[in-house]
Amino acid sequence: MAQSKPDFENHDPTVEVPYAFSSYTEAMKKCTRDNREFKVIVLENQMEIMLINDPEAVNACGALNLLAGSGLDPPGLHGLANLTLKWMMRASKAYPTDGQIHNFIKEHRGIIYSHTTLKTTEISFGLPAEELKETLERLASHLSDPLFQRQAAEKVVHEIDLDHRKFLKQENMSIKLLERNFFKPQDKMTHFKTGNRETLLVNPPKLGIDIHQEAVKFFDCYYSSNLMKMVILGNQGLPTLTEWAINTFSTIYNKIVPVPQLERIPLPADFNRQILVKSHQHTRSLVLLFPLFCQANGLATDEWAPALAYIRHLLELRTPGSIIHYLNKKGWGTYIHTSDIMDMDCDTPFFKLTISLTKVGFEAYEEVVRAVFQYMYMIRRAGIQHWLYDEIRSIAAIKFFMRAKYNDFDCPRFSDMMARDDLAPNMYVCDHAMYYQCNPDVIHQALACFHPKNFAVLVVSRDIESPGMSREMYYETKYQVTSLPLTLQMALANLKRNDKFFLPSKNPYVIERWENLESSGQPDKSISILSDTPQSRCWYFRTNHFTPPRSNIHIALQSPLSFKTPASSVRTKIMIKLLQERCKKLIDSSSSAGAASMFYSIDAGPDGIQISLEGFNEKNDLMLTNVFTALHDIKVDPYRLKFFIDEYILDLNCDSSQNSECPTMFIESALKGYVWPHDVQLNELRTITVSDISQFIQNYLNRTHVEMFVTGNATETEALDYLHLAERYMKRTSVLKVERYTNTSMHIPLGGRFLY
Repeated sequence: MAQSKPDFENHDPTVEVPYAFSSYTEAMKKCTRDNREFKVIVLENQMEIMLINDPEAVNACGALNLLAGSGLDPPGLHGLANLTLKWMMRASKAYPTDGQIHNFIKEHRGIIYSHTTLKTTEISFGLPAEELKETLERLASHLSDPLFQRQAAEKVVHEIDLDHRKFLKQENMSIKLLERNFFKPQDKMTHFKTGNRETLLVNPPKLGIDIHQEAVKFFDCYYSSNLMKMVILGNQGLPTLTEWAINTFSTIYNKIVPVPQLERIPLPADFNRQILVKSHQHTRSLVLLFPLFCQANGLATDEWAPALAYIRHLLELRTPGSIIHYLNKKGWGTYIHTSDIMDMDCDTPFFKLTISLTKVGFEAYEEVVRAVFQYMYMIRRAGIQHWLYDEIRSIAAIKFFMRAKYNDFDCPRFSDMMARDDLAPNMYVCDHAMYYQCNPDVIHQALACFHPKNFAVLVVSRDIESPGMSREMYYETKYQVTSLPLTLQMALANLKRNDKFFLPSKNPYVIERWENLESSGQPDKSISILSDTPQSRCWYFRTNHFTPPRSNIHIALQSPLSFKTPASSVRTKIMIKLLQERCKKLIDSSSSAGAASMFYSIDAGPDGIQISLEGFNEKNDLMLTNVFTALHDIKVDPYRLKFFIDEYILDLNCDSSQNSECPTMFIESALKGYVWPHDVQLNELRTITVSDISQFIQNYLNRTHVEMFVTGNATETEALDYLHLAERYMKRTSVLKVERYTNTSMHIPLGGRFLY
């Protein structure tokens, strides 16, 4: 249900302006590491503006969101909203030269971008902070007094047509249009929102339509200040930004226009169909669309958001028992993505599930569809898991607190949040998933929508060939709408439980006490050594790079066997491949470490195996334990070994063919002692056996020196604990200093010469 906006205070002693305005004073819910200042004001003309002061910002940026979009285009004039936007931005009474605002921003090394969606019109810009005030003045003049010069009409349409031609290569635009029109009668088909030369310049005169009059009419009807939401970010301080915003945008006319409501089209009775789409690209995908009957259950769409977050989380899991883990094992699918609510301008919103298919998966797409419904059946039978809901909230909170500020990206995102009618101003910045409450009844109602009689399917592939295919009018994509295959209908009518599907266990990497993610302590001025023994050494440097208690841990497993000879070099790289695969099974497949903002990487370095971790201090020991357990338990599977050797040989052959006449690899071989020529490595790879690798791994681990560097805000005690944990998994053997690889460096005195 839409949330009413709270009352604003009608005064602000820090700003003196000739216009009335009101300020929202409740503190913004934001990330603790975000040092930006926020303020939300409403002008006398009912335009709502969020002001952001970032003292560290070099560039300023802004975003405007008008609550009227391409869904308001009249029949026979597809793209009118987009035409009005582009034409309006060409010239104004104060700046009558064509394209002046674009030229001004471009001359100052900035960018400006504008587009329409079904319900909104959006403008965003970025440029050096010192040019912000003049940019705001220019933008305000276009929003209040545009010229719509007739002589610019063909130029504007040409610009739109060029954009459309670019979109022809982006197949997702065509697929989205097909999705929208999938459930509608012929006379209610949705037009494409951009328009092109045909719809804006060729066809209108034939229908007696004057595009100039229509553009002016559209502007007069919908470009009203009470429908505008704006974000302005600069480094000038909130009082100055407030003054600029009020003085500049208070002159925009308030036409007291109600928020436009699009015509709602009832869902047809025969939507349980499939559409085959012939792709222009080498992609294969399966799209399932589920109507959500939230209104039928007496709930507003936004009240379903917490329930859909629960379903989306389970669908996107990659752990054993999940749908994508099953599809990976079968060789059918590689990736899964969900869109929780998709407004198709029907009476019913939709949930969209997209699966990236392999060639085998495309041929067996009916089996993939059946697997999805078997998985949803398992979720319903398992009941609502309250602990899983708490985990979803914690993950959302962790991501929010870890989010870095990206001003150019944040401004459009914040303006989108302002356009929603279910959020209070203090919630515009935060991730509202942090505050979801578990409502089992609503979750059950949402799960009931994922039923074999309540879906439609799109199959997208270049391999589709079917007689009688239609061609989409504007993007020329071939497609065909048919009934669901009889074999699929029978399979869905007789669904059986699949024992391969089960709920995940609790994610051990998730921080539960995220409300107090604050670190303490002062950063160090220099790097120190906490421990130095023949077996290991620990470097330490405390920084304030992280606000939450997080650290980076870099580990070098130095061994004289690493890259000293071509034989040891290729064996070390094969060992790293085996370790990466073992870690993927132990860490990534058993739990979603990445979802909890815990990351690791394993690679080759000049001194052996390089392991890097980034995570919360209280969970780093768990990640380290799993990585070193994987290292200790490496098993050499003959089939996987052959796969890695073949992959290695293929990479070397590709590099050799691309660099056959390039001296780079020979220079690297000369300057870096651990790089060997490709032909030498190829000769060694052809002699490797399972016993060779198994013995090499044991020898490597028996002669390893652990070099660790801990940086972040871990304490010295925590850093030493990480070192001791690593030591427990390694043999207590010493490696002489002369056997540890170090990058060779040489100081050449001024005026000296040296030949190597």
